[in-house]
Amino acid sequence: KYAALTTYLSLCLGLAAAYFLIVPTPTTKLLLYNSVGLLSVGATTAAGFDALVMAAAVADFRPRERVGTKIKRSAGVPRLDLVANPDILSRLPDWAPAALRVGFAAETGNPDDAARQKLANKGAHLLIANDVSRPEIGFGADDNEVTVHRRGAQPLLLGRRPKHALARDLEVRLGVLEIGETPG
Repeated sequence: KYAALTTYLSLCLGLAAAYFLIVPTPTTKLLLYNSVGLLSVGATTAAGFDALVMAAAVADFRPRERVGTKIKRSAGVPRLDLVANPDILSRLPDWAPAALRVGFAAETGNPDDAARQKLANKGAHLLIANDVSRPEIGFGADDNEVTVHRRGAQPLLLGRRPKHALARDLEVRLGVLEIGETPG
């Protein structure tokens, strides 16, 4: 069930991806384009996984209404009303209580404070934080640096390195955890 984890971790670390890839079996894949789509299948799909690795949210908010045509400049500046996107990570303990649950926190400011808070509030076993405001490791950069926050343990800094190498390092660390065991 860890097939393509390196690819998925690379996606989590490298892109503000607007889609989710779910691989419930080696021959079945679901491609969802937003968190609303993931919400619609998550409750029935997540329980079958040993581990769930969730990318950082692309955005915490989305436009309330979707328009099917171009918004013309001649109509003036439109008003944009926002609504909160679903918080998928916080639903995982209910959907997949036995699964290893890993979240990512792409943050600005103090990512470690945000990660500690998310780890405590969202039921994740691990929360991987990175500071996307730093141009040398943020969005669009070839490298990244993350801190792995674990329940009941000191944070682990994985220093700056190419994103693909960082994804492999995270895959190894996740692969050694016993499924069903609450990682420290």
